[in-house]
Amino acid sequence: MLILHVHWQPPLTPSETGGILFWAETGDAELPAGQRGRLAKNPKPKNHPFCAPIPELRSATGLTGKESAATLRLPTTRTGPLPSPELSHAWEQDKETPPSLAPWIVDGIWLASDEAVPALLRISASGPESKTHFGFGASFHFWSRAAALVLETLAAHKLLPVLVPADADGKIFHARWLPVLDSPHDSQRLAQLEAAMPPVCRAQVFSEEENLSPRSLLNSFLNTTCDALARQWGKPASPLSSRGEDALAYRWIEALFSQNPAVQASPAQLQSLASSHRAWMRNLHIAGDAAFRIAFRIETPALQTDAWQLHYL
Repeated sequence: MLILHVHWQPPLTPSETGGILFWAETGDAELPAGQRGRLAKNPKPKNHPFCAPIPELRSATGLTGKESAATLRLPTTRTGPLPSPELSHAWEQDKETPPSLAPWIVDGIWLASDEAVPALLRISASGPESKTHFGFGASFHFWSRAAALVLETLAAHKLLPVLVPADADGKIFHARWLPVLDSPHDSQRLAQLEAAMPPVCRAQVFSEEENLSPRSLLNSFLNTTCDALARQWGKPASPLSSRGEDALAYRWIEALFSQNPAVQASPAQLQSLASSHRAWMRNLHIAGDAAFRIAFRIETPALQTDAWQLHYL
């Protein structure tokens, strides 16, 4: 039986989409020969000896993404990386050497954000017959819970359209959807998720200077996946373009529902739009805070001839 793991790879540049690498451990692999002598302080990355072959992973999960790999720093002894607690095996491991972190290359199937969340939830909700083929590791359980929060956020329409700079010169701006998780209940759930993040979720080091904190990694997952799914699922209902006075604003709206988030306008136009957007955002913050918020309720007229009425809550 395979043990499924998922590894969230956040976008490192504004133009990247971010995605999830699905990989698995198998108990059918052979335990590598124990290393003799002194362990290297800075070992070179090696192929993970228990990593399941990609054809076997595809057959068990039905995933159709592209093949990819990641280098993860995992607890290691003289007999290699420690298998996850969920993996059943008959290996005799080195129990005398204190584990230390070493880089291992895992091969898996990579899906972009808009495909990864549905696949993650589909596999998580798979029927009992699938449980004979695979089980779930700690990282799979964690990101499945985070993906459930993404769906709840989208279902409640707790999203805010924003305009963010995508380069240092302020000449390129991207239209993005950001989740609005500002209620006390949301704050509690985010704190619980942050505290529950398994260390393996942070096993990939992107640079010597940068190693994302649990909250930064969680925020990148929520922001990136909410944006990707909102623009994909909302595209059929997106407003029609206009070439009138607000053509610039409509180009921003078009970018909110396009795969390419860049707003197509000149740098001067983008600066003007960004200034207007900041003024709009200030008005929203003035209208409410953590203790008080202005909201409106629109009621459907009883008769088609009646006028719509707006009620303050």
